[in-house]
Amino acid sequence: MTPTLFVISLPGSTTRQQAIATQLDRHGLTFSWLDGVDGRALNESAIGQMYSAERAEREAGRQLS
Repeated sequence: MTPTLFVISLPGSTTRQQAIATQLDRHGLTFSWLDGVDGRALNESAIGQMYSAERAEREAGRQLS
């Protein structure tokens, strides 16, 4: 049994989603979409509410890129 794959994509990226769906379907893979967040649309305040460099260092051993 193959596990379900989770594919992160921006909600409006329909061309990208169609291309990915075609590839995954071709290989018989089961997948589910997860809506991504367009970081370019976030201001510093919004990013600060969601991300902490100190927490990333503590939990992942490095800052996220």
